[in-house]
Formats: sequence, C-alpha cells, structure tokens
Amino acid sequence: MNKFVLKLIMHLRQALLVIGIMLCSSIALAQGNSGNAPGKNKNLGHNNASDGVMAMIKSNRQIFYDGDPLAISIRFPRGSDLVSSGEVDAFVLIFQPDAEIIVVPVSAIASTEDAKLFELDVVEIETLPEGVYQFGVVLTVADGNPLDLSDWYNGLLGLVTVSGLTVSGEALDVDMDGDGMVDDDSDGDGFADEEPEDEEPVEEETEEETEEEVTG
Repeated sequence: MNKFVLKLIMHLRQALLVIGIMLCSSIALAQGNSGNAPGKNKNLGHNNASDGVMAMIKSNRQIFYDGDPLAISIRFPRGSDLVSSGEVDAFVLIFQPDAEIIVVPVSAIASTEDAKLFELDVVEIETLPEGVYQFGVVLTVADGNPLDLSDWYNGLLGLVTVSGLTVSGEALDVDMDGDGMVDDDSDGDGFADEEPEDEEPVEEETEEETEEEVTG
C-alpha cells in the first residue's frame, strides 16, 4: 500500500469517524447535557480551543507487526487540571478497522505525565485484526456523552487530537526500514505526509527566443 493510498484512507476514516458519531447522537433533537452545552459557557471560544486543553496519544510504535509488543498511553501536556477537576470530561474514541467505535473514559487518569491505556506483551493479528486504528481524544461538558456532538466541549473543537496506529501481518511500503514508524511523517500522527502533486516543469525562454519575439 503506497503512501498516497494510506493517506486517502486516513482522510476517509476521519470523515467516517465524525459521521459515525453523528449517527449515534441526537443532535437534531437535543441540546446536550445542560446549560453548559457548547456556546453557553462564557469561557468557550475559538481562541481558547477548548480552554487550552492539549492531549497526546503516545505509543512505542506506529505500526505493529505480528509479534510486536504494544504500549499505548495518554498525556495531557496542558489543561489536565480542567479535566481532573470534573469541569470537563475526557474520552478516547477508537475507530476500529471494521468502523465500530470504542469509547474509553480517561478523566480519572488525566495528568501531565504518561498514563497507560493499553499494553500487550505480543500483538497477535488473530485477536487484534489488521488495519488502521484511529484514536481521537474528545472533551465533553461534565457528565457528557462523547457520542453526542451537542455535548462536546467547545463544539467541534472538543476533538483535540487524532492519531493513527496500524496493525499488519506483513511489511508495509510506508515503513521501508521496518522500524515500526511511518516514513515521512513530519507531524507524528501515524500517517505518511501527503505527497505534493507533480508539477510540469516550466520551460525557460532562451535569449535567442526572446530576441526573435521582439524582432518578429
């Protein structure tokens, strides 16, 4: 699978993630959990980006082959106190290769230090299916439902980070050196950077051609 195809799959899965959440929610009929719903809190606003909460999904690899150890953790470099205080709830949403969504509450472990989410001594594709797993950290109002968009803290800015992890039974083109890290991934999100479209070279005019145009 080449880098372009993998990146395209990433974009499609992000779209499916949002669509799946929307299908699970009742945004057309509900206004979330309370008067704290998005747009009703004076602390909310685009410039705050969910009051400055920052979350990171960390792993020992980005690509896990059959037999590799797996360790995934979460860290809140900024705003963990807002989560641990109960003012905001945090969840990890895992979009699986079969398009099903797993919801993992993480408010209780919100910290500026790494907190363990999952750990496996050995990855076995018989029990952990192959494919791309997307991890999204979603913030909601207190006691909110992460599958209800109207409960997201600060609207769509409640989705504070998205990263991808891949499980594979064979070597992938995006990991040419086999180190378990995606090649050409400058932002570290687990997906190869998009390749720029090939541009046709611009032919430069020679001095003789320029003189012919002027005299002609």
